[in-house]
Amino acid sequence: FKIFKVKSPIIKICSTLIYVTVVLFLHFNGGACLYNRFLQIECPGCGVTTAYLVLLKLDILEAFRQNFMFWSAPILYLYFWFDGKLTGKKLLDILILMVILFGFLLKWLITFFII
Repeated sequence: FKIFKVKSPIIKICSTLIYVTVVLFLHFNGGACLYNRFLQIECPGCGVTTAYLVLLKLDILEAFRQNFMFWSAPILYLYFWFDGKLTGKKLLDILILMVILFGFLLKWLITFFII
């Protein structure tokens, strides 16, 4: 699971700033989700950006309504920041990532089949 091998903190910070800038630019200019824009269906991550914007207003319930998996973004960011080593225990790291994957799959299935 060593997907990211970027060692320089400066590169990590710059890539983070570029990512956040692009996501916010797209969000405020017609929608951040390219998946939704081209396929006309929501992706598992749809609503995460909106959830964080709502969370800035301290409305936790609305953040969960937007996408209940918004809590996983900081964990995935730490995974990126620490080069794929969240806890130092490979099996626990894999379990955490599987829970996140299952959560996003569940969110997508709920959105796709229920809403």
